[in-house]
Amino acid sequence: MALAEDEYEGRYCGLIVMTHNKWLLFETFLGTLNTWAVQLILQLRLYALYGSSRRIAWFCGVLFFSQVLLMTGLIIRGCYILIVSKPMVGTLVHGLTFCVIRNPLTYTWVYWALVASFEAFVLVLTLHRGYQYYYQRGSPMLTNISPTLLRDSVTYTLIIGLVYLLNIVLSFTSIIFETHRQIPSWPSQISFSNTLQVEDTEENVEPIAFALRYLWL
Repeated sequence: MALAEDEYEGRYCGLIVMTHNKWLLFETFLGTLNTWAVQLILQLRLYALYGSSRRIAWFCGVLFFSQVLLMTGLIIRGCYILIVSKPMVGTLVHGLTFCVIRNPLTYTWVYWALVASFEAFVLVLTLHRGYQYYYQRGSPMLTNISPTLLRDSVTYTLIIGLVYLLNIVLSFTSIIFETHRQIPSWPSQISFSNTLQVEDTEENVEPIAFALRYLWL
């Protein structure tokens, strides 16, 4: 039996209101864990490029766990603000099929700056090793380096670095224009509407329900 238009919209509005808070916490930490997992892989590749150097492993490890602590603090504070003290409000973007957040946090850029800084450090060390490989091929320490490992490490870090840079820029522009815009850097962030909270007013509920229904069909 087909649902009426208003019943269909109302059902999805109810779902998003009930699951908003829990899903926001889950999505945020899941996405961050994914980022950390990729960074661990990059460190293992760097460790291999430098011939299992313990010095490189310790240095990268200290920087990585320092970044993890800082990012965890930002996430916990951000989730508290957006869920408890300043709940997010969704608003329809005309011409698009997803919603954005009004009044975003002013320090969102710090999160991306931490990630970008660590991976820039990894990129510098990878490029340094690549330079040694291509210009000092006679060295016995470089005979076991895989060109494919070098190429893939540099390519990935450059591409994802552009995403982080765009997120930093968009974080500043979103502060100015009071909207939350972000380029997804992991699969769980592609659906922007999963961080909506519907207001208790008919004029806001209806367009948001339409946007959610259109996105999920």
